[in-house]
Amino acid sequence: MTARPPQPSSTPQPTPTPLPSSTSTPLPTGTPDLGTLVYADDFSKDSGWVTEDNDSWSMGYTNGGYEIHVNISNAPIWSVRNQEFSDVRLEVDAVQTSGPENGYYGLVCRHLSGDNYYALVIGSDGFFGIGLVENGDKIRWLQEGIAPAGLFQPGEGAFRIRADCVDNILSLYANGQKLAEVLDDTFDAGDTGLLAATRKESGVAVLFSNYDIYIP
Repeated sequence: MTARPPQPSSTPQPTPTPLPSSTSTPLPTGTPDLGTLVYADDFSKDSGWVTEDNDSWSMGYTNGGYEIHVNISNAPIWSVRNQEFSDVRLEVDAVQTSGPENGYYGLVCRHLSGDNYYALVIGSDGFFGIGLVENGDKIRWLQEGIAPAGLFQPGEGAFRIRADCVDNILSLYANGQKLAEVLDDTFDAGDTGLLAATRKESGVAVLFSNYDIYIP
């Protein structure tokens, strides 16, 4: 497994803008058939993911899951499995356990390096986005918005996040609801994993569990 060292940006990331359709006409829910399960990890024991603790970030097994804690601002911190996939569907349970609500967290696909990958994420404040990191630049949102009212309820526990990276179609789901879908062919294969990130405020901690990889 590999993890990204922090590379905070000096330019704050933009405040999310609600999509016109996100509060009125939800996208269709996903189908139950995810494909063939090729990897499953409930993080109940050490399964080879990176464990590290420093002044800027930490990650490791705790409280029956795998936690990423980001202690610096404007920084996405990831941890990935070194197993390359082209077309893939990912699912994980995730809950933010501390920090500002404007942080975000979720799944990574087609990860070539710390400078090149896709991120499909949600935030406790209702934010969602499909982002691209290319050539080490700060994350660029291919699509972002605010989830339909009531989908993300503070304090309700973990959200089930799903990311589909199939052909040139990237799709993001939360709790069975499709939130976003974009076409992009920048990357066609790479590693998969987890991500937690901060904006202007630091201190975001996210606990992940029940991470599944499917081949569609």
